[in-house]
Amino acid sequence: MPEPAPVSVPPAPLPSAPLPTAPEDGEGRRDATAYPVLSGTVSGAALLLLCEAAGSVFVAAAVALGVFVLLWGWPAVVGSPEPAGTRLAIAVAAAAAYLSGALDPAGLEVRQLPVAIAAGLVAGFLAQLVRGDIHAGVVAALTAGGAGIALVAAGLAYAPLPESRYADRPVAAAMAGIVASVVVDLLPARMRGLRLLAACLLGAAGGAVAGGLLVPGADLLVAGLLGLAAGVVSLAVRITLGELPGARLHSAPPVIAAASLLAPGLLVYTFARLLLG
Repeated sequence: MPEPAPVSVPPAPLPSAPLPTAPEDGEGRRDATAYPVLSGTVSGAALLLLCEAAGSVFVAAAVALGVFVLLWGWPAVVGSPEPAGTRLAIAVAAAAAYLSGALDPAGLEVRQLPVAIAAGLVAGFLAQLVRGDIHAGVVAALTAGGAGIALVAAGLAYAPLPESRYADRPVAAAMAGIVASVVVDLLPARMRGLRLLAACLLGAAGGAVAGGLLVPGADLLVAGLLGLAAGVVSLAVRITLGELPGARLHSAPPVIAAASLLAPGLLVYTFARLLLG
């Protein structure tokens, strides 16, 4: 009786090393995105500081540059399911604000912003009507558009300050506070609990230094408060947007930088009007 042929067993595959994965902690993300965001933030702050010395028109032009950056990359960074509708809402709000400023002999004023915000929100809602399925992602789309409109309105609040408070240079104090606060982004993960305190101290110091250097007899307490407020809000925006999945896109750094510069505008305007007389 013939013996059965031996069954050949293939050798077991050698264990392979796991594929490298993207770091999930803040350290890896900081290495990948922090430096482009910080360089964009510092560059934009320097531009706004220089434009304040040139007048409100130049500040409005600098803010318009930030608005164009939002139009370009904001929907992708925040994950809007309807990018066209989000861009339309932001564009309508910005256009309404700039048109109101052009038609008003006094120029662009904060009192014109509610109309611009309303126009942008209406455009955002109307954009949902042309979608194939209005139920899919409608809340996310409207939220993305509303957040973009809020950033536009906040940034445009910088524009009236050179005309009404030029001698006090509030925009310069705010930008100095933002630039000083970018150091907080470079703190290691184990020091995250100190970020708010560090941003307050650095922002206040930056604003006070700018006030002391640029304004003879400046109220350093007010200048420091402007720098503190702008620095803390700017840091909060950078941290929040940096945690989104879209923050890893190549288009994210300029968008995050622009948003962190625009967001403190209304707060800076309010403090300047209340505290500088």
